Amino acid sequence: MARNVLLALFAVACTATDLLQEGLEADDACDASGSEGCSLELRQLRAKQLAANGAMATDASSSAAVESAKEGVESFGEHAIGQDMWETTTWNDIVAAVQANITARGGNSMCNRDTGGTCMIRSCKDSRGPTRCSSDYKCQCETGYCALEGQCFPMDSSHCHENTGGTCSIFPCSGSRGDTKCKSGQCICKTGGCAYNGKCYPVVDTGGTCHIMGCASSRGPTTCHNGRCLCTSGHVSVQGVCVQVR
Repeated sequence: MARNVLLALFAVACTATDLLQEGLEADDACDASGSEGCSLELRQLRAKQLAANGAMATDASSSAAVESAKEGVESFGEHAIGQDMWETTTWNDIVAAVQANITARGGNSMCNRDTGGTCMIRSCKDSRGPTRCSSDYKCQCETGYCALEGQCFPMDSSHCHENTGGTCSIFPCSGSRGDTKCKSGQCICKTGGCAYNGKCYPVVDTGGTCHIMGCASSRGPTTCHNGRCLCTSGHVSVQGVCVQVR
């Protein structure tokens, strides 16, 4: 009995809905302006349908605008903006800042490797950066580094020093030194990292360019930023190929 009652109610509901829809389709005078020929129920239903259609059109327009904005982003070229880039400071950021600082402090194109320090009795101070003791006991910058006011600065991002200056003979390397490994009692940057002022920074510049076309797929997960092929977040450049940080 109960089942029969439910089926009957369902049939009535369906019939009512069908009648409303048929009424809407048949009555051309029924619109959102509320013409006299429409019943109140039909006018309300028509208004709801028009409002829903307007919302759908707005959503579609917004989606189209978003897609258009995405398509407008340059994927290569001098003005391309990289996507999914590292949010932390990278080795390339350090080099750019150092070069700007050297220029501001009166540096020039002539590279002087003599820091002014000596190493006849003691080794060169770590504060001088990547140095070596010459045959005449002078603290000179390593190849690819130039001295300015007693410190060694990288000439460009391709020159990398991996020794942070920290030790790990007794205690492990400090977390403040970045992504390091202990090797022969020395805190060394892991592959894909370069040291500056005692800390390791990830290398992201692959050396590739994207001025005219996108980055080569052979370089791994890259993004084009200002005409340079950079590794995306979580990846570092090893011999020009982006590999995942381990």
